[in-house]
Amino acid sequence: MIKLTDFTGHYREIIYVNIDHIVCLYSGAENTVVRITGPQDDNEENLIFVAESPETVVQLIKEARRAR
Repeated sequence: MIKLTDFTGHYREIIYVNIDHIVCLYSGAENTVVRITGPQDDNEENLIFVAESPETVVQLIKEARRAR
């Protein structure tokens, strides 16, 4: 699990994401989008908008994998 900051701030401030569920990262103008595996209903994709840079997210993933 890694701890990220919610970019939208509407529903929550902190998000915990299981690193095994992360599919890929996208870099936006002001935020990073994390795509995770989600429910199979209608082949829905789950996108999480976070305040951290893509480099920071990748570093957190690497640290979490090393800690296993």
